Amino acid sequence: MTVTALIGVCQDAFPYHITAIHDNTIEVVSETGATASLTLEQIGQGPWGPAFAQDYPQQGEARELATTDGLEAHDELQQPFEDREYQVQEMFEQIQAEPNPAHKPEYFLENPPQSIPLNEAAIDRYTNGFAQPFLLLTTDGQVYANPRVAPYAYDNPDAASLEELNNSTDPRYTNAEVATNYDSGVFALAASSAPNTEGQARLYQAISNAILEIHQQRPQLLTDWINAQRQQQEATEITSLDVFIVFDHADGNLNLLRHENERLLAFASPDQFNNTWQTRMNELTQALNDNHLQPHHLRWIEFLSHSINVAQMVEDLKGQGTTGSDPDSPPPPSGPDETNSPQTGDTGTTSPLDAAAADAQSELTVDDILNADNTAVAETDIPEQERHRVNKYVIT
Repeated sequence: MTVTALIGVCQDAFPYHITAIHDNTIEVVSETGATASLTLEQIGQGPWGPAFAQDYPQQGEARELATTDGLEAHDELQQPFEDREYQVQEMFEQIQAEPNPAHKPEYFLENPPQSIPLNEAAIDRYTNGFAQPFLLLTTDGQVYANPRVAPYAYDNPDAASLEELNNSTDPRYTNAEVATNYDSGVFALAASSAPNTEGQARLYQAISNAILEIHQQRPQLLTDWINAQRQQQEATEITSLDVFIVFDHADGNLNLLRHENERLLAFASPDQFNNTWQTRMNELTQALNDNHLQPHHLRWIEFLSHSINVAQMVEDLKGQGTTGSDPDSPPPPSGPDETNSPQTGDTGTTSPLDAAAADAQSELTVDDILNADNTAVAETDIPEQERHRVNKYVIT
């Protein structure tokens, strides 16, 4: 019997959880409680193929899977936020582990500012040419958050290839990811980039308010960003937008949408999409002013951050000594913007990362995109335990 046949017998074996790995078998349980024991031979015959089987121990005792790839650093006591209202600093007080200034010193601010001054030059600096696929896919089923967009999510964002990227091993960062159900790398960045929770809350509020102001000043940003997500990547027929659409459904079930507060793209019409996000931006502005956020607000801010170079923004704050600057002056000069500059080796050739992250060539509108068929990824393509990863997960 093949893995596919076993899945049919178990009905809902996708999405499933791997509960144990033995010498020659794995045990899985579905959301409905159906269980199965799969042999390595069956796994090799199924949709995972050899790449999936190679992670299993060839010898030795059975072992429990306590974490997924890249999450080994998080504290087992860390819990996701409850579905309630929090003061912003209170959220950061929930995060286990202490900040480590040495882990990502380029982002660490001893005294974060209350706000981030923005003028036309600064907005151009953080947005021009930055629209690119947020999720990069490889032929072996790996999906990565674009290290050009979120370099703070990785220990080695300048890796020569996607496969060589290592998720952050900073416990403070990874615990903050857990607290947000892997919905917000920007929240995790703030949690790990100031010495105390007061400063972390101040930094997150400053970044969030800057994100909202930039979107209000540049309403085309969302259209440009969605265009980039539709870009056909060389490695696979699945686009970044396809995966985002799957994530808008409950546990990847394309017949069941997530709660409206958690949806990012799956709305009935382009008008509803545009109106919803304008309403959300207004709500976020008020919530930040009132110093009261709910967990889904973090998801909204994260989504809006994908079209803005937040990493560069925080690096500029570091360069300014975190005291702010004259809003009528452009940000201080720095070296080449690595986010948009191609990585080259001695041969001067473009790296695979830059090829995967190239700007979209099509000129689609929001109407075109939201009216398109975005159901190319089946619900069985993304294991449940990986669906809420911010950094890296597996499409099988």
